[in-house]
Order: sequence, then C-alpha cells, then structure tokens
Amino acid sequence: LLVFAVLTRRLRTLSRSMEQFNRRNFSAPVSCSVRAEEATDEIDRLSITFYEMAVHIRAQMERLRETDDMRRELVANVSHDLRTPLASLQGYLETLILKDDTITADERRVYLSTARQHAERLAKLVMELFELAKLDAMEVKPNREPFPLAELVHDVTQKFQLPASQQGVRIEIDATPEIPFAEADIGMIERVLDNLIDNALQHTPQGGTIRLSLAAHDSQINVKIKDTGSGIPEDELPHIFERFYRKTSGKSGSSGAGLGLAIAQRIVELHGGRISVSSAINRGSEFNFTLPVHPFAST
Repeated sequence: LLVFAVLTRRLRTLSRSMEQFNRRNFSAPVSCSVRAEEATDEIDRLSITFYEMAVHIRAQMERLRETDDMRRELVANVSHDLRTPLASLQGYLETLILKDDTITADERRVYLSTARQHAERLAKLVMELFELAKLDAMEVKPNREPFPLAELVHDVTQKFQLPASQQGVRIEIDATPEIPFAEADIGMIERVLDNLIDNALQHTPQGGTIRLSLAAHDSQINVKIKDTGSGIPEDELPHIFERFYRKTSGKSGSSGAGLGLAIAQRIVELHGGRISVSSAINRGSEFNFTLPVHPFAST
C-alpha cells in the first residue's frame, strides 16, 4: 500500500488540479512543475499536456469574456445612436400631424427638412453598421486591380469642394504624375478617402486647410490627410479608431457615431496596409495610411 501510494501520488495531485480547475469554471490558475524536456514517463507528459490545455482554455475564456463585454457595449451604443434620431424624427412628424391646421408653410418646411436630416442620419448609421459587420465577418473581399491613385484622390476631393467652400475651408492636393499605380479595390479606397476627408472637414474651422499628399516609397504608397482643425487630445488618440468612440473635439462639440474611422482602418488592413494618426490640440490632425504598389509599377 505504501509503494502504491507513492506511485500514485502524482496522479492524485494531477486529479486534484483537474477537479479544482473544473470547479472554478475553468478559471483557476494551474501550475506545472515538470518541463517538457524533463518528462520521464506518461504521467509527466500527461501533466504537461493538461497544463498546456488549461492555459489555452483560460485564454479562450478570457477572449470570450472580452467579446461578450464588447458585444454588450456595442448593443448599448447602437441602441443609443439609433434611438436619438428615431426619437427626433418621431417628434417632428407628430408635431406636423398635431399642428397641421395651425402651422405655416415655412414652419412645415422647416419641420420636414429637420425630419429628413434625422432620417438621413439614421440611414447612414444603419448602412455603416452593415458595412462594418461585413468587413469584420470577411464577407467582403477586396477586388484588387491597378489604378492611378492620384486620379482617385482628385475625383474624391472634387466631391467635397462645394461643402468645403461653403464652410470656408480650402482643400489642397499634393500628388505628382510620377506616383505609381496602386493595387487595391477602387471602391473601398474611395470609401477610406471619403471618411477621412469628411472627418477632417467636420473638425476644421472656417479659414482652415485640408491637404492631401501622396508619396511612393519602395513597394508602398503613403497617403496623408492633414488638416488645421481643432486637433485630438492626446488621451483620445489610442481610441480614435475604436467603434462608436465619441470624439468631443469637433467644431460643434457634438460627438459622432464613431464608425467612419473604424471602417477606414478595417479596409486598409484588408489591403495589407496600416493607418495611423498624429495630432495636437489647436494644431490639427494628420492621418496616414499605406497601400501596395502594383507589381508592374514597382519594377
């Protein structure tokens, strides 16, 4: 019996560790006193295998908890951002119905215009939610093809010239004809440029400037969008690309839904590039992202 007890001591220790790990919902810390190179028999190898499995399970459980927390936060943020324009839209429509016989044509036009703005905001948010969900689920694959990135930058910028001039903001482009062709999905990159220019326009005051510049380095093209706007506080920079992160440094002090930059980051990452930001309060912000050069253009 004494010999049997000595021989089975390691098995009993391993069994207690397994039971404790199970009772604590796979979250109890597990230690292993045997290293892989020191294993002498099946019991040592079983202990090492259990330890590695427990570490992997704990990591998976932690990731599941983090995912669940993110899901709860996402649902809360989505509910808030959907509820606000819905409540405003409902309020204006109810006012039109209740005061249909008393309001003037000008007042009716103002109510309808405001209701339309809230409806457009709601539609944009829903569209961005679907777009981000597809990008995260890898349902959308980039349709890579060679195209002149400088021409795309000029085309996209042209769309913002009118609202920029109305706000008293100047948009400049610094792109030479020598910029090589990029290899990317034109529609996706247009969306990235749309989001970054629109973001810069929202945070640049009257008399400010938004400057887009392109530069080729080896097998990559660097795209820079720099503005002279209000800037981003240093403590907000690490969170600027997070979903539903609300920036409070805009011209109007209002906060957006926080999806445009998250979508831009996901698209750039799908193309194997990276996006970054640098900023300082009252000195503007600078967004940079990279795209691959088409192979025939880099040879």
